[in-house]
Amino acid sequence: MYGLKKDGTIWTWGEDLLNIREESKKCTYEPIQISITNKWKDMYAGQCHLIMLDKDGYIWFIGDQSNLKLFEGSDNIISAKRINNSEWSNISAYDNGLLGIKKDGTLWAAGQYAISDYTNIEYNDIKRKFYQVGNDSDWKKVGLGGWSNAIAMKKDGSLYWLGKPYESNNRFSYKLEKIRKIAGGNDWLDFSISGSHVLAIKKDGTLWAWGRNDNGELGDGTTEYRETPIKISDEKYKDILASDDSSFAIKEDGTLWGWGKNDNNQLGVEVIRGVYTPTRVNF
Repeated sequence: MYGLKKDGTIWTWGEDLLNIREESKKCTYEPIQISITNKWKDMYAGQCHLIMLDKDGYIWFIGDQSNLKLFEGSDNIISAKRINNSEWSNISAYDNGLLGIKKDGTLWAAGQYAISDYTNIEYNDIKRKFYQVGNDSDWKKVGLGGWSNAIAMKKDGSLYWLGKPYESNNRFSYKLEKIRKIAGGNDWLDFSISGSHVLAIKKDGTLWAWGRNDNGELGDGTTEYRETPIKISDEKYKDILASDDSSFAIKEDGTLWGWGKNDNNQLGVEVIRGVYTPTRVNF
């Protein structure tokens, strides 16, 4: 596990999959600071790697790069390396790819997510670099949920698919396709994306969701798949998290709510198995 504190430091606990701790702390319940610096703005943890964005806008990598292949030489990067000299404003990563928005508002992809209708390359042709996705320069935030389940938001509050929406077999495409606008207007404030569903907040604070819903993770009281955004609540929310089969949200009053899969009590609510509408998490 990894965590980013408000002071810009990164901490780790649990099993040392990056192989960066001393031998006596390979598996620990106590959080350990990864480095003495406090320059970090954001981070994404893959199965065996960590991608970090510093406050100056540079991307750093540590761990196993066998899927991303951004550096020459060994696939095991044991000391953090800076990926390139570009300055970035926002990134999102998964085990096999990375999407990023530069400070000039352009959108770029690396790793397996470089396979797209824009680059016309196949897996064996991927180079150790970033490829531009489209020509627009007004992107604000990008989200990567896995398998090419990716969306991005523009500065005007509009949302766009970068990956292919669900087909009849309930699988996403393995490449980025042509950018397509998501229904719902231009008043989106924020979003969170998993491998199969999306949560979003509009500027009025209302909560919306779409995608797979096998475990009630959309929160609409059903298990029906939703291809387009559906309103979940008229109450005002300020933060959201779409997990694999579960969802969490914080209301403007600071209360935490959860719904979706709960077979291991991961929601922190007193309901066994599925929770199909937002339910308050009490501490």
